[in-house]
Amino acid sequence: MECNECTLNYTILNDNYTVKVKNNEDVQFNYVSDFELKINITSSQTQNIRLAIFDAYGRTVSNQLSSITAESNKAGSFKISIE
Repeated sequence: MECNECTLNYTILNDNYTVKVKNNEDVQFNYVSDFELKINITSSQTQNIRLAIFDAYGRTVSNQLSSITAESNKAGSFKISIE
């Protein structure tokens, strides 16, 4: 995830996680079945962010560049497959 300072909340198979991202950071996780990755990004400042999601085989699931305004959030969901 590319952002200057933001918070990434994500859900994998009913488990919720929160990561504070500063000056870009990779967030890695493991999974053993198909699932829907749910994300919510919050930023304390207006900025451009990039969210790139790759599956375990290195295939691109999503690669989005977008802007976010201060104190707002962006939500999304992505289907991840193990095949």
